[in-house]
Amino acid sequence: MKRIPDPSNELPVESKTNFKAEVNKIRWNNLSGENKNKVAVECSDGSVHVADHVILTLSLGVLKKRGDFMFQPALPAQKLNAIKGLCIGNVDKILLKYPYRWWPDNFTVFSVLKTNETAACIGEKCWVHDIHVFEVVDNQPHVLSAWLSGSAARHMEQLPEEQLMQETIEFIREFMGKAFNVTVPSPEELLRSSWSSNPHFHGSYSFRCMETERLNVSAAQLAEPVINNNGISVLLFAGEATHSSYYSTVHGAIESGWREAKRLTEFYKMEMPCCSGAWCCQDWCLPLQGWDAVCGRLEPTWSEAWYGAPLSA
Repeated sequence: MKRIPDPSNELPVESKTNFKAEVNKIRWNNLSGENKNKVAVECSDGSVHVADHVILTLSLGVLKKRGDFMFQPALPAQKLNAIKGLCIGNVDKILLKYPYRWWPDNFTVFSVLKTNETAACIGEKCWVHDIHVFEVVDNQPHVLSAWLSGSAARHMEQLPEEQLMQETIEFIREFMGKAFNVTVPSPEELLRSSWSSNPHFHGSYSFRCMETERLNVSAAQLAEPVINNNGISVLLFAGEATHSSYYSTVHGAIESGWREAKRLTEFYKMEMPCCSGAWCCQDWCLPLQGWDAVCGRLEPTWSEAWYGAPLSA
């Protein structure tokens, strides 16, 4: 991040990232000793990371697959219900790099329209008929990107590479070769995504489905922090599935990260002592006498009416 245009401004994201250390267990409550009120993250390489708070950006697919046993103790029932009720789908791409551009220069997107014959296709090769669009990749004039979703995408992910290449070539030659009256060359290279079968994702985008309505759940419930026995928000949730408006998008995922960072910032603003004999509540200093700090908030313990006027130390 920020590597371009000046590498000296790069943020140390990669150097702070532990690779090949899959998270096995997150212990978030009832830790003892010096780790009281903290979170312990146990990884597959044997390492344990202890933190005051953890922001989880796990895919909704991972939460669905592992949410029941990844956390100790188990997540609250409302959180598990939100994970169950929100849905995640699968959208994949197949990238084909050709030795030259064989399609017309004025074409950048090709939509595939099914006929009654192709819609009634039966057999293993029918997955290709669920490719609904081809796009020319920006700044890569010899590369086509094929889009497909659902069960066809999951089937495609499991195909051997040679079979995938052959069946994709046959489909393109049958439909686009005939449409443009050209001989379609074989691709030099093929790449595919595998969001559904990737154990770190188990899907691509979240969406709302009938189960969402039946269980009456929302992204806001998925985004709600998990609070330990001492009233501290120790588990915070981010990621596209937690955004109420922009789920399924990259900008929704980014905004959710900002949201949780702000949540922690506000928590420490509320909690931080700022002057002798006072407690800092955001931009205000309140006298400690007669007040209790509870869950990062300040609550009055006397009965007199207080009108919220800022007090200085």
